Amino acid sequence: MPVPIERVPVPAKRVPVPAKRVETRLDSEGVYLTFTLSDGDQLMMMSTAELGNWYSPARGKVCFNWEVQPLLAELAPALLEKYQRSASITDCLIAGPSGAGYIVPPLAPDLPRYLRETARLCNAAGLSVATSYVADPPRRVLRQLARHGGGLDYLAGYAVVGRKPQTLVDDCVIVANEIPVVSHIWDDAEETLAAVRSLAEMPGPRPRFIGVHLFAYRTTIDDVARFAESLQDEHVHIVRADTFLTLAKKHLRR
Repeated sequence: MPVPIERVPVPAKRVPVPAKRVETRLDSEGVYLTFTLSDGDQLMMMSTAELGNWYSPARGKVCFNWEVQPLLAELAPALLEKYQRSASITDCLIAGPSGAGYIVPPLAPDLPRYLRETARLCNAAGLSVATSYVADPPRRVLRQLARHGGGLDYLAGYAVVGRKPQTLVDDCVIVANEIPVVSHIWDDAEETLAAVRSLAEMPGPRPRFIGVHLFAYRTTIDDVARFAESLQDEHVHIVRADTFLTLAKKHLRR
């Protein structure tokens, strides 16, 4: 006779995470870029394709954000620990969209409850940044992110449909990714990084903050590392998500 098996969450072992390298000085002429590998909310992705990028020799040569699933803190703590223990100073682990489980925040029936659970699990997993699925959510969602997010800051938008706001609500910063536009999700690495370069070189007020949500099936950390080596402008900075949002917050407070 089959014996029913009950899932018992296993608390994640708190392991040392590399110290955040957060620049405290804002370059007033700077263009700040941050690159995030998509689809890390999937446990399958985290244990297959994402690990392929993680094992790349390019890791450690360029600042890069890796989406992870906060639920790993209870469902698969060993996998989370694998990333934490081997992370370099250039790696930033962030919660995949839109936190503890894949949702579209404006459609969530009880978003405050979801955000509180996300905050609890992100704290257990040592995460301070999350991707929120929608780039330009309603004001009520922005207020809820700030009120119930437990101190998390956000990169917003799996892809961009319209506006790309950068918003400070109380002490919570929500910066919309600027790339990809939804019609260009399937662009290859060369096309995606050409669009990034075009934005970075565009005239206009500075500092600028350009978030890039890389479609994991088209662009890799190797592509980003080669792109970084090609940059000539000393005012173009590729930074981790936590650095990016800290500096964006500093700018928006002015």
